[in-house]
Amino acid sequence: MASKEAYRLLYKEFMRVCDQWPIDASRSGRDFGEYLRHNYRGVYKQEDFNAEDMKKTLDALVKISSNYYYKKYPRVNEINYTGLEVTKCQEALSNDNQVAFQKQRSWWERLISKRSLSEKLELQLKK
Repeated sequence: MASKEAYRLLYKEFMRVCDQWPIDASRSGRDFGEYLRHNYRGVYKQEDFNAEDMKKTLDALVKISSNYYYKKYPRVNEINYTGLEVTKCQEALSNDNQVAFQKQRSWWERLISKRSLSEKLELQLKK
């Protein structure tokens, strides 16, 4: 177990890394910056906090946020798989477009989901 000073320093470093990851409001619920803030903050409040593991995690996050590997292994050509511009990719990944692309359920799938919902209600009433 690490000291309170070590906890404080690791948490301060974690918050610095979080500040480097802006939250994309168009992808709420699926954004990596949002995930970091909500899920790792609680880790620092646990008493069985493992300082060595968190140092490794922070090191990896710092390397990713600072483009360490991008700089270490530069690309020969700046292209992406889809060939789309960055703005088009961001639009496609937004929550609004994700809803638009969701598959419409067939009448059979709707019937099955209603049946399972009614079964769940019956189980709740039995309890």
